Amino acid sequence: MRIAGLDIQPILLHIQGEEKYEQQFVRAKQHLIDSGISDTIFVSGINAKEQGIVGTLPYELDNPNGGHMIGQKYVGSFLSQYMVYNVMNTLPNEYYLFMESDVNLPPNFLKLLELQLFYLPNGFDFLFIESCCGMDKPKEYIGGLVYKFPRNQGYPCMYPLGGACYIVSKKSIPHIINTQRVAYAPADLSLGMHSFYAMDVYAILPRLVNQLGNENLPQ
Repeated sequence: MRIAGLDIQPILLHIQGEEKYEQQFVRAKQHLIDSGISDTIFVSGINAKEQGIVGTLPYELDNPNGGHMIGQKYVGSFLSQYMVYNVMNTLPNEYYLFMESDVNLPPNFLKLLELQLFYLPNGFDFLFIESCCGMDKPKEYIGGLVYKFPRNQGYPCMYPLGGACYIVSKKSIPHIINTQRVAYAPADLSLGMHSFYAMDVYAILPRLVNQLGNENLPQ
């Protein structure tokens, strides 16, 4: 599909193996159609609990030597995102609109998104459409509801968090694949610490899209 003149392929993540995920997926497919998105590619991701996958690397940046493990849910999410990146890498499109199955798009979503995309420069790499915890980060106002985040690498993460709905460029996918190979942190945090330093990252703030159940998360 084309939005604001950009070639954008929608992709919806489908986690199988649990009734709540299947119900979310059924709802999301109809939700996208109702929102005018009819050419979505569905990617089946990793249900780490069902598949017996357990992470072995601790996340200790907040609490050194604390031995904290992110758990199967976040390991599965990280691996699912990695699968999606590899699918994107095989497709011919210029950009990809990624969505999780608990995404909640507002009325007139495509029109609202298009209005904000016109503020973005040619060749942008990443746009948070759903996010949290971005308002208190250093950023540059671009126009409309669009902000740009300065390049930063490592801990602490200086980017928004969240990943239920975003746009990513095809040209940035090989870099993301090469820098998202260690599943020790949640996927959104890992992107901010290990990939975004070489990308032009923007966000719509306040967020245009919500994640069901997380509507009250800080902007």
